[in-house]
Amino acid sequence: MNILIIHNFYAGYGGENNIVKEQYKLLKNMNHNVFMFKRHNDQIKNKNIVHVFKNLFFKKLNQEIKKIIKEFKPDIAHVHNVFPLISSQIYNILWQYKIPIIQTVHNYRFACPNGIMFKNGKICDKCLSSNNFLECVYNKCYNNSIFYSIWYAYSIMIGYKKHHFEKIDKFIVFNDFLKNILIKKGFADKKIHVIPNFISSSEYAPKYEKENYIVYVGRFSEEKGIFTLLKSIKKIKNVNLKMLGDGGIKEKILEYINENNINNVELCGFIDGDKKDYIITKAKALIVPSECYETFGLVAIEAFSLGTLAIASNIGGLKYIIDDGYNGLKFSLTNYNDLTEKIKFIINNENEMLQMSKNAYKTYIDKYTSCDHYKKLIELYCK
Repeated sequence: MNILIIHNFYAGYGGENNIVKEQYKLLKNMNHNVFMFKRHNDQIKNKNIVHVFKNLFFKKLNQEIKKIIKEFKPDIAHVHNVFPLISSQIYNILWQYKIPIIQTVHNYRFACPNGIMFKNGKICDKCLSSNNFLECVYNKCYNNSIFYSIWYAYSIMIGYKKHHFEKIDKFIVFNDFLKNILIKKGFADKKIHVIPNFISSSEYAPKYEKENYIVYVGRFSEEKGIFTLLKSIKKIKNVNLKMLGDGGIKEKILEYINENNINNVELCGFIDGDKKDYIITKAKALIVPSECYETFGLVAIEAFSLGTLAIASNIGGLKYIIDDGYNGLKFSLTNYNDLTEKIKFIINNENEMLQMSKNAYKTYIDKYTSCDHYKKLIELYCK
């Protein structure tokens, strides 16, 4: 099968970028002919506004994708992200060439230009409920920038007004929560298929010899609930917290730690690969305190694959991953007292912690392996 993967990579590291790369490798390893058509947001770094607007016409891009279609002759196109440098026009081009289109929905951009339905410290569904993406412009939702908010809002509005999104044959979502968001936005139920993300096996097989720390892995950004976690760890003296990541609120995090004399937190910076896996597999628990609607919660599955349970806020896609008391624990959104009790339970009840960790690994084997993902993906391709 000739499979054309299409993705606009985000600047910096992210779960979505990684999943696209892993899916590409998986399909290649299963002996499919795979071509990736890509753009990268690094292309718009340090560029002036005139340069960016010139790229809105996408003439060169259209010529390039048509050339690839004629030469590669794809049997199917699997689209991940088209914003901002590819544009929804690509759906129309693929449709004109009668190429079936599969769209994996990694975020909420079909219903929210900033992609996370989160603004000013809380959940925001204004663009979903009003069906008016100008809300994004009024509130400068994308990077707090009027220019980028106009750009993203306009790009998505064009996709709807010119019926580009109607050309998509099938949508892949990770759970029913995201499926219901798309249905509310007007997409047909019968087009939407639930296929969870996957994690490739690590060289670190779970040994359940845990050390005295918990771990956070992810961006340092407002919607990730980091201050809820810090308020919680401030109340717990007999366990350490390792924080793996970086981001725009790092200085605020350091300031909070210093002002509150928190001595059991270590900011480890961005760590990837084997070193990250080793840190996770030795942790008593991975904490996912997100305050936005996570579409999936890939980091929790990473922990499961390494034999580590997850403690997560009971919101969005995370609700579908954590089986409370079996492979981890859930806590009430933004409730640091509840999170404190969950962490204390894990560190004070070793037998229960180890059993949940073993169950977490079993959950990974049962639901989230590359083999299981490939089987479901090919079934959908061939329907």
